[in-house]
Amino acid sequence: MQVVGDMWGTGFFKANACDFCDDVTTELADISVGDAWLEPYVKDGKGTNVLVVRSLMADMIIRDGIVSHKLSLEDLPLDRFISSQQGSFNHRHSGLSYRIKRAKKMGRLVPPKRFADDNSITVDYKLVQYFRLIVRKKSLEIWKNVLNVGLFDKKMKKYLRLLKRATQMNHYKKAVMKRLSILSK
Repeated sequence: MQVVGDMWGTGFFKANACDFCDDVTTELADISVGDAWLEPYVKDGKGTNVLVVRSLMADMIIRDGIVSHKLSLEDLPLDRFISSQQGSFNHRHSGLSYRIKRAKKMGRLVPPKRFADDNSITVDYKLVQYFRLIVRKKSLEIWKNVLNVGLFDKKMKKYLRLLKRATQMNHYKKAVMKRLSILSK
């Protein structure tokens, strides 16, 4: 991933349909697995995941794995789980409204969605969404034409720089707002 870059965060090679998915945790699956994007797991290199179990049979399989020492699990409080997937929740819920409005403006058909009416998205997060759409589109176009990772990286550099700056601006603003809310208490 370090050689290719952050494919999830940038939208590299993503199908257009993925921009309209609002399901963060594969809600209809018996078992959902996701990367554990939180400390101490994010840097452990072990491939640690979060796990959501939704059926008795799946629960029995997981428990058998624990008893046989083929699986190692820790309980994770709901707020930590949500925190571990916050980027995906933001993208698939908050950012979805921007992407839907943009698609409709361009005359594209968009399926009905549960999280499409969030009007609270900030200008800085709209910029992040905009540049992710650009990076997704350009990654597909450029790779199709060059099929060479070095040339691909070179041609993608300016688009990734814009996305990175927009993302940094969004994160900085969030951090400032969080500090201000703490100070006002």
